[in-house]
Amino acid sequence: MQTNRPETKTGCRGLTVVELLVAITIMSILIALLLPAVQQAREAARRASCANHLKQLGLGMHLYSKSHGCFPPGYTAELSQDQYTKSWAWGAFLLPYLEKQSLYDTINLEKQSLTESVVDPNMIRFYQTELSIFLCPSDSGSFLSHSYRQLLVPQYLTQTKPESMKGPNVDVSSQFMWVFLTPSVVRGFSGMSVIAHARPPIPFPIPKPRRKPKPSPFPVPDPTDDTEPEPTPDPPPVTTMPIKIGKSSYVGSLGSAWKPNQSDWSDEDFKGNGVLGRNTRVTWKHITDGTSNTFVLGERSWKNYAAVWPGVNSVNDCGFIDNQMVLGTAFYPLNQRSVSVNIDCDGTGSANFSSHHPGGANFLFADGSVHFLSDKVDFRNSDSSHQSGLFQRLAHRSDGEITGEF
Repeated sequence: MQTNRPETKTGCRGLTVVELLVAITIMSILIALLLPAVQQAREAARRASCANHLKQLGLGMHLYSKSHGCFPPGYTAELSQDQYTKSWAWGAFLLPYLEKQSLYDTINLEKQSLTESVVDPNMIRFYQTELSIFLCPSDSGSFLSHSYRQLLVPQYLTQTKPESMKGPNVDVSSQFMWVFLTPSVVRGFSGMSVIAHARPPIPFPIPKPRRKPKPSPFPVPDPTDDTEPEPTPDPPPVTTMPIKIGKSSYVGSLGSAWKPNQSDWSDEDFKGNGVLGRNTRVTWKHITDGTSNTFVLGERSWKNYAAVWPGVNSVNDCGFIDNQMVLGTAFYPLNQRSVSVNIDCDGTGSANFSSHHPGGANFLFADGSVHFLSDKVDFRNSDSSHQSGLFQRLAHRSDGEITGEF
């Protein structure tokens, strides 16, 4: 007996539009929930790496102190020299203690000043060495300094390389040349540069010496010759142009003081009340507030023009290319934004401590520990140490005040 059964469809059922939209919505929600967590995990790793760099710098500081009996100076200065004399800074002094002995020997800072060294074009590339220990992984920018943190070098170092030095047999790196835009900011610069290694041409023409005739044994002056000898022309003045050097995400602590007007600065102001200053030789006994209560180094981000490791462009000033290149102060709030032009020495964020980490910055303390200070830390600027905030007390090495928890 035959029975008639209804035919059934065996094909697969597809998703409806509503189901597809629901699936997309669920995936979007999951991504929105997971992405911040991934970003936070990456930032936490970068912040930990930054703290590790500071710990290595702290170890270098302690090794330097063990060898020299004091912390390195923030930067050195021969005060009898010109105001715009360049000088080595704490980053260069630490090189032998950061496993960079060969670079230290090459720049030869024990035998020549930075002013003497920069006139040699073959040395420029060494100041542009990328040193990862001076770079925070969270920070932006390249390994070269910000346009506002450049050294001024003789302009002839920027001239184009002669054709005779070009060709397939010449090393590619030596075929680069310097290219600059015109400096526009007062005591700061807006420009661009590419690296040059070539030896430049002579800055002004030098005539070939002529063979002098043998003098007559009986010289007789010619009474009819009334021509005057041509004076020897003076060489043209050597103008300067800025070059970028190795960037640093870390600055030394000048302390809690600062003066916005250059005319108010004294030698003691340039030394500061922190651990690193101009020509300072701070020892352990000078840090009377305790090494665990005084920070030595702190961060400065690219948005605040960061810093450099080789040295400063001038030793007797307090602008973008002066002590702000290597030192920071707690006179200005942590993570305060920078100004585009210094008004005299009022650097605000250009002279402070800052970072690209959300909510604060890493600091190296004199005992070698690293702490993350919140940008909400107690901040009170005062001439009296009794009324200073916690941030100022941590920067001052000997104010005698109790810091409390931080």
